[in-house]
Amino acid sequence: MQQLKSISEVCGQLGTTSRTVRYYEQLGLITTVQDGRNTPRRLDEKNIERLRKILFLRRLGLSLKDIGGIIASDSSAAELIRDKRAGIYAEIAELRSRIRLLEEVMAVTENGGDIYAVNPQMPYSDKHAENEAKADKLTQSLLDRNFDCFTAHSSQRMKELLPANILEKIWNDTISPCGGFVKLSKKQVEANTVTQFLQFEKLGLSVRFVFHDGLLSGLWFDYYYQEEN
Repeated sequence: MQQLKSISEVCGQLGTTSRTVRYYEQLGLITTVQDGRNTPRRLDEKNIERLRKILFLRRLGLSLKDIGGIIASDSSAAELIRDKRAGIYAEIAELRSRIRLLEEVMAVTENGGDIYAVNPQMPYSDKHAENEAKADKLTQSLLDRNFDCFTAHSSQRMKELLPANILEKIWNDTISPCGGFVKLSKKQVEANTVTQFLQFEKLGLSVRFVFHDGLLSGLWFDYYYQEEN
């Protein structure tokens, strides 16, 4: 004889609510049993396992419509999960592109420029190559702790915001904890933005340079997991 559990017991076990269970039952995703008109509904082991899978797939971001079509097939679920992951990576790439554009616009506004002159789809050009070369030089200067180099290539506002003593503090607080420098992992060039991904012994660090009129007008640091690159 199979064991039946009450909805409240199952909800406590799986961390969900009776309202959710009833909703899934209405959609036909699970089935409850009732011995009599005045007895509480319960779930058998098969439906408890189905509910567990549904809750797990929902946490992965899959829709109930998709879940309804794959819940009985683990291979179909794996395929849909791969598709979902690919979609999320595409969304992340799009969001990162938007962030870079927003940072470029912020840098332009801080220097009194025209934000509508920023072109997010500007083709690669000599200007990109020039910015890339400057980013390489500034990256090496940063690793060498030659902070005076930043002053020579920065806008007036950046000179005020990032004098040598502030860059020294950034080095001590942000870069030094990453450990010894290992290598340049990769580089991204988009419009007036160049992002260098640096691998250190303990942690990855991305350095984003924004240039305006040939001068450094924005600088951002972000940690990243090195296995992503």
